[in-house]
Amino acid sequence: MGKYFADIHSSADEEMGFLETALADDDNVKALRNVCDYAGLMDLGKALCYQLRYKEAIKIYTKAIEKDPSKYEGYRQRAIRNMNTLYLASALNDFKRCREMGGDEADLTYRFGLTNYLMGSYDSAYQEFERCRELNDDEMGVAALYWQTLSAIKAKKDISFLSNIDLEAMDVGHHIFHKRVLKAYKGELSPKEVMIGEYEDLEYSILAYGLLPLSNDKELLSKIVKRDSFWISFAYIAAYNDYHYKGVGR
Repeated sequence: MGKYFADIHSSADEEMGFLETALADDDNVKALRNVCDYAGLMDLGKALCYQLRYKEAIKIYTKAIEKDPSKYEGYRQRAIRNMNTLYLASALNDFKRCREMGGDEADLTYRFGLTNYLMGSYDSAYQEFERCRELNDDEMGVAALYWQTLSAIKAKKDISFLSNIDLEAMDVGHHIFHKRVLKAYKGELSPKEVMIGEYEDLEYSILAYGLLPLSNDKELLSKIVKRDSFWISFAYIAAYNDYHYKGVGR
């Protein structure tokens, strides 16, 4: 993958499931193995994350926090990796600490929303995503709207709020697949039309997971989970969580 993570990397089952990770250190990790200061530990954590070795990175970020509990970035990095591995209570505690430390609300509301969604706290997730939309531009806003819509459905809320949103007028950048799903909920595209085309696993997870409430395909969730070459996408993580943990994490 290169741009996003190393070609040789940890798997979904190793990081979100219960398989042991047996991945060898790459050169970047090897070079940092003996660090003991805060900055060095943060660099080691990031190097492990490039190999998607998130559970190991969590331990390193914990050491960094112990070195200097006053620094924000250790909590922020540990929080997202706890969320990526479905240790959701730990993720929520770290995100709360980030909020207490005055972290960027535009960023944190999205992460809070995702963590609450994965924990099955759909009302809380809905509120966080609504707040996220207020604080961000259209590109981030359409991703928040995607998750707010799914949160509303899970919480058995009305999704009529979508009727007041002009999706075509939104400048969504690379979040075009979130927008395609939302068009299905507005009745502007059918679910079948949304899925027309060949997609890489990242795009497929966004489209297919978003359409789950509209689908009659009983195997769709398992199909998403099988397409795991980009398992770090939030839609894939949500699908894995629904499939293996009934939507509440570890």
